[in-house]
Order: sequence, then C-alpha cells, then structure tokens
Amino acid sequence: MRLLGCATIIPFAVLTASPAAGQQATSELRGRVVDQTNAALPGVTIVVRNQDSGLFREAVSNTDGSYFMTAMIPGVYEISAELPGFRRYNRRDVPLEVGRTTTVEIKLEIGAIDETVMVTAEAPLVDTSSKEVGGFIQSRELLDTPSFNRNFTGYLGLLPGVVAGGSTASFAAD
Repeated sequence: MRLLGCATIIPFAVLTASPAAGQQATSELRGRVVDQTNAALPGVTIVVRNQDSGLFREAVSNTDGSYFMTAMIPGVYEISAELPGFRRYNRRDVPLEVGRTTTVEIKLEIGAIDETVMVTAEAPLVDTSSKEVGGFIQSRELLDTPSFNRNFTGYLGLLPGVVAGGSTASFAAD
C-alpha cells in the first residue's frame, strides 16, 4: 500500500481581544429631585445634554424623587429639570468621568414655568458617596523614582490602594 499526496493539516486558533464588562469607558449619573422643604418630587423630567456633542438623555424621577442614568459617555454635561408649577432648573459644566458615579441633587423652587434657576456651583472635588481611592503622581516623583525601562505600570504602585499583581518588567508582561 502506497500513500499518494499526503497533506498535513495544522490546526490553529484565531484570538481576538474583547473588552471585559468592567472595563467599559462609561460613567453614571444619579441623584434626587426635591422641593424647597426637601420633599421628594416624582415625575420630574430631567434632561442631561453633552455640552460638546449636543447628545442628550432624558429620565423621569421615581416616586421617591430619585433618578439614575447608566452608560453615560464621559464628558461635560448640562442638566435641566422641569415640573409644572416649579421653576426650571439648569446647571452647566457637570463633569462625568470614566468609571465614576456622579451625584447631582436637584432642588426645584415653586414658581412659574417660564422662570429658570441657574446653578453655577462646581461639583465637589471629593465624592463622599464612593469608596474609590484615587491619587495623582507629580512629574517630579516620576523623575526621582527608579524604574526598569521607565515602564508606566511600575509607577501605578505609587498610588494609594493599588497593589501590584504580576510582573511589571516589560510592557507585555502578564
């Protein structure tokens, strides 16, 4: 018995990268709508508009006055709220950052619909509703700290709450 034309088949796999569910580049917005006596206001229409792109999302407050918007594209937003019998609420320059939940409490005042309350206060620097720990590394620290190949992953251990896992000897390390 003789083999004529034997071909070898080599199996291979194609690997593709897909983002993990926890690594999406989105943010969240939540809060509560109340009147001047801090009583909850249900049924308030809340419009959140991206100041750069003009894209907007709309929500209605629940029976307890709360609202929650997920999968928001990070950026700077304008928030407005309306309810018949109350003045229109408007607040600009609200930053929504990647992976963070921003809380904006909305207080509506009794008045005609054509009146508007414009809030110009900035969001607080400290988010007291989150358990997240963050930090900032000064450029001087980067220059003074020794690092193998000046790999940025080696510097992450300088931030509070960060624990290194795996090798940081090269960019492609696991």
